[in-house]
Amino acid sequence: MCIPPEALALFLNIISATPVTSEPGMITVHADAYDTVWVAREGQWCTAETAAEGWARRYAMAPAVQH
Repeated sequence: MCIPPEALALFLNIISATPVTSEPGMITVHADAYDTVWVAREGQWCTAETAAEGWARRYAMAPAVQH
């Protein structure tokens, strides 16, 4: 999945409490459950995980809701 730099900047501002490390051309978001690596590619920022895979992983890790 790739997004424009402005979208990545907005995302990083939203998750400002989450640790992030960076080096030229790469940003790693260190979330509680796992790290996500974003790589600069042709004017966009890309991660190997698709949006659907990300949601599926988050849903699988979510605690069950009991009624």
